[in-house]
Amino acid sequence: MLSPSFDLLMALDPADLILLFWFTAIFDVPRYFISVAVIILIPRNKLPPLQLTTSAIVAGHNESMSLRACVDSIEADQIVNCG
Repeated sequence: MLSPSFDLLMALDPADLILLFWFTAIFDVPRYFISVAVIILIPRNKLPPLQLTTSAIVAGHNESMSLRACVDSIEADQIVNCG
């Protein structure tokens, strides 16, 4: 059994459906057609590879014995020592 709202939509003729969903008919449908046209007609440029950097924050209190080993084991481009 179908829901009552679906029965209502099936009972409407196409003109009434457009009046019911006027916002979609006016704004969304042309937007999708324009998007497809742009994707097909305009060539895409290849993007340069990303140059990501990593940062690490090392926090410690009275950790002077193990801090150097911790910092040496981190593979980061930038290390901030808070301690």
